[in-house]
Amino acid sequence: NTGIQESGATPPFASTTTGPAGEKIPGKIGVKQDLVTPFAFFGTKALFLATANPAYPNDFMGKVADALKSNGSAFIQSYASCMRGWRHAASAALKISKLATDCGYWPLYTIRVKDGMPTFTYFRGLDVDKEKFEEYLKSMGKFRHLFRPKFMEQEIDEIIYMTEQRNSKLKGLIEQFGAENPIDFYRVKRKALEPQKHLQRGHGLCPGCGAGMVLNQLATAATAVTPD
Repeated sequence: NTGIQESGATPPFASTTTGPAGEKIPGKIGVKQDLVTPFAFFGTKALFLATANPAYPNDFMGKVADALKSNGSAFIQSYASCMRGWRHAASAALKISKLATDCGYWPLYTIRVKDGMPTFTYFRGLDVDKEKFEEYLKSMGKFRHLFRPKFMEQEIDEIIYMTEQRNSKLKGLIEQFGAENPIDFYRVKRKALEPQKHLQRGHGLCPGCGAGMVLNQLATAATAVTPD
């Protein structure tokens, strides 16, 4: 999904080109679909699942390295801001990405499935900070209609409530299926990493494109694991 069209993973009340906000419908109707957690309970023997955010490069690249080294299949869902679709300044991409996790919208966690049993760990973003969450919504044009011409408090509260409910369920899974030490913390020696030069201007990405940050860190981590 490019970020411009509506999908199951689009957050509630976001305005998109295929589901624009109007007088009758204030953006997307429905919940944001979880694309990661359900895979942990499909009975797969070995699996590596995670969420990631390029605003936290150590965590991102550490997860990519783990995924490449895992015995089974792997799926990482990354946050990737879309300047054109989400309607924000190119210079704000990194700030918005970091705020997404810090406000609780995009928690960073990992699920390792071994012999069919999932084990949950997390890094950060499980607690919702309402002040930061509102700042996060205000930072993007796709939510601008919630703040003007009138302040749509009910819809904003509903987004926050649904996020809190999702994070509460995730905390419950971590409590029930968590590792002995459920906190993930990756250390990456960045000075030893090979710089990536394949995402310079002219490669079809908008300035400030989150996909560019994702691809850069993905390639850097992959090169470190398989240098040949």
